[in-house]
Amino acid sequence: MGAWGVRALDSDEGLDIFDEFTDYCIENDEIKIGDLLEHFKETGFLPEDPGEIDFLYDHTVMVLAELLEEYKNNGKVVLNYENDDDEEIEEEITNISFDKENISFLIGQISDILNPKDEMHETYELWEESDSFQEWKEHNSTMLEILKEIKDDL
Repeated sequence: MGAWGVRALDSDEGLDIFDEFTDYCIENDEIKIGDLLEHFKETGFLPEDPGEIDFLYDHTVMVLAELLEEYKNNGKVVLNYENDDDEEIEEEITNISFDKENISFLIGQISDILNPKDEMHETYELWEESDSFQEWKEHNSTMLEILKEIKDDL
């Protein structure tokens, strides 16, 4: 699974998603969650069909929830990356906007990971076999509650 913690950002897939998020933020002055979700669909990190289940898609929505938690709690998301001249850059993203529809999408996706309607998610199955399953489940339940709070504040 390539994870060293219960957060999606603490995994190889999570770092790949965060790199894509960073690239998107570098290229865009305003970060609208709807546009970001479309970008992730175009780059293969999210499916065109929201009912399609995949390990990477699960991680994408969980990473986005974790980033939105950081934004909600701190008013920013901090990016660390190297520019073309190999200089270390730290940038604060303070202009993320979202709407109820896109937050509802993330809520629905994470809800389905934790309590699948039809098919069990591979992500859930892998964590279920882990000693950290309860911690992982609690973490993602917390992410779900934070997304609901964000939605209620809109």
